Amino acid sequence: MSKLSIKTYLFTHLSPMSHIAEKYRTLRNNIAYSTIGQGVKSIVVTSALPKEGKTITAVNLATAYANADKKVLLVEGDLRKPTFHLIFNLSNRVGLSNILNGDYELSEVIRDTHIPRLSVITSGTSEGNPSDMLASKQMETTLRQLEELYDVIIIDSPSVFGVTDTHTLATLCDGTLLVVNAGSLKQEVALEAKAILEKIQARIIGAVLNNEKSVRKDYDYYYTKGKRRQLAK
Repeated sequence: MSKLSIKTYLFTHLSPMSHIAEKYRTLRNNIAYSTIGQGVKSIVVTSALPKEGKTITAVNLATAYANADKKVLLVEGDLRKPTFHLIFNLSNRVGLSNILNGDYELSEVIRDTHIPRLSVITSGTSEGNPSDMLASKQMETTLRQLEELYDVIIIDSPSVFGVTDTHTLATLCDGTLLVVNAGSLKQEVALEAKAILEKIQARIIGAVLNNEKSVRKDYDYYYTKGKRRQLAK
């Protein structure tokens, strides 16, 4: 993961006045308005296929909640291809997998970040089958404990197709957010992913039309041209 990619993932924190950051704040507000009185505290962020922008969405949505004075926890639910330790420059020696295997306590794996009110649990390095670990009773127990500690829990999960990890997480959490790359994903694939989530009775609270290329374009504008303008003043 390049430095550019890492900064792009933290876009809402690094460029809070950009219109992209405002989009994430709008997403946060729309979720709140559409789920009033429904007790949505834990949200799974997923996509139909890999590389549709679900991790960018999870990180920036969590930041938007933290900026609204919510106590927020980001959980790395993708135990196969973790990225949170890279994005937040943290060790990944212990994390969610270590909790699920009974190696560590919650207090030992929750990490503070440089973003106020935002904490992270990385994937960890404990060996085992991710599907089995996420489907364990320990995962449900852990999630219920975390819901007592945080206002909002956002779990970044694998894509819907390929593995059953997301299916399990979606049934455990209060809501599921489906990220769709509007620039490339075929409509029938998105609809099939939605149908799978509905079949397992996941509660879909919304869909996000995303295109990572446009995010990087805005990054270049705000962080390159913007800095040049500041230096010219």
